[in-house]
Amino acid sequence: ADFDWNDLGSWENLERALPKTRGNVLKSKGGHTIDSQGNVVFSPEQGVFLVNVQNMIVVSEGDRLLVIPKEDAHRVKEITSFLKRQDPLEEFL
Repeated sequence: ADFDWNDLGSWENLERALPKTRGNVLKSKGGHTIDSQGNVVFSPEQGVFLVNVQNMIVVSEGDRLLVIPKEDAHRVKEITSFLKRQDPLEEFL
């Protein structure tokens, strides 16, 4: 079989794989963007509304929210390390 493959191991790859709405990837329970471009939003349980926001990653999971500029996406590892030190049984992202 012939098929396309894309490793979704990065936010950049996820952004390429998902459809865009008005220049943003918005996987949210509701939500809307105004004058916002280049953002990746993943929030299946909450609506996310962006106004005049550019090139950000917004992730909501349970009771946690991550907001980070795309250019600093590699620093998410710092947050996961912090969370593991706080409660080793908790997983985030």
